Amino acid sequence: MTDPQPSKFAKDVVYPVLFDGAYGTYYAAKTHNPTDQVDQALLGDPACIEAIHLEYLQGGASAIKTCTFSVPGLYTQNPDLTAHLIHQAVQTANAAIEKSGRSDVLLFADLGPVSKQENPRLVFEPLARLFLDEG
Repeated sequence: MTDPQPSKFAKDVVYPVLFDGAYGTYYAAKTHNPTDQVDQALLGDPACIEAIHLEYLQGGASAIKTCTFSVPGLYTQNPDLTAHLIHQAVQTANAAIEKSGRSDVLLFADLGPVSKQENPRLVFEPLARLFLDEG
């Protein structure tokens, strides 16, 4: 069996890929707000979220994740708010990438777990569609 050919995407990536991380913890330390408020900051203080993304990029991260870890838990309660948060998260991350002046940055959707009562497929498929619609 031969190894599959890497996709064009994989060939264009500079390895190793260095991600941002511990976003909620860093947000809490920077703002003195609880870590569970980081997603809501997209609506109330998107400039803060953008600045954190930019700090990670200036620190050498080559990939950043949207600030959306908790949206799977919110989706079944409020799909409209979830869609708005995803839109804002992608816009905010892209603004930071643009401000960094870098063209080598990868942007990933960050999705945390769903509760045991939820069917993961019924949550993650529509969320994936929302992210893909954002480009």
